[in-house]
Amino acid sequence: MNEFEKIFSKLRKRDDPRFLWINWMDWVIDANLIAVHDRKLDFHGHEQDYYKLYIAWIDIVNEHLNTTDDYYYDYLGEFFEEHLINTFNKKDDGQFFTPTDVALLMGKLTFNEKAPSGFVYDCACGSARLLLDAHRYNPSNIMIGWDYDVIASRMAVLNFYVHGIRGSILRVNTLTGEFFEAWRINNILGYGLKIPHIELVNQTDAYKFHGVIEDTPKRLYNSLVVNPPKQADSKQVSLEAFM
Repeated sequence: MNEFEKIFSKLRKRDDPRFLWINWMDWVIDANLIAVHDRKLDFHGHEQDYYKLYIAWIDIVNEHLNTTDDYYYDYLGEFFEEHLINTFNKKDDGQFFTPTDVALLMGKLTFNEKAPSGFVYDCACGSARLLLDAHRYNPSNIMIGWDYDVIASRMAVLNFYVHGIRGSILRVNTLTGEFFEAWRINNILGYGLKIPHIELVNQTDAYKFHGVIEDTPKRLYNSLVVNPPKQADSKQVSLEAFM
């Protein structure tokens, strides 16, 4: 059992695991926003514990990427499948995660040498495995993911964030077009801001990005946060804490 599993197991003894999982992801997103917001989020005094989970997650992904040839590591999706999917009865919701081998194949199929720049879309992105693998072959492209699920959309946001991928995740009902919320991730990573970051945006701004797509660095996961902020007890952790 790794450190992340130990901390989560301890916390789930006193909290509903669905609440815990969503609330923790909201804390991480909130902690890495580049603009102050007026959302009324209640972390129920768990900021210190969430901070420890955050550090453990960063360490796991960082270690995996530095000791393997893998281009990405969807630890959140892996943890969710192994420890939580039955708790949430996801099979009843018709949600199934794409196997990594299938994601690898489909990522290759998206590559087009004649059109190396542009947008890559996934209308049911889950934890964003297909987009993570598509980025392997299309590093100059902007990745756009849609998903209706509250949990999946947040896992996708954090996967973009931790791997340094520029793109947006929108919580949308793909069938009806109903929009709920959106995040733009790493929009100016490499354009003046050197650390991963997240923005809360409206539906229109989710498709607007700074700079020329061709200028996007080919490999950004080395920008992974290795010195996380110290203000774990605050409602929103300023990005200045990383600097």
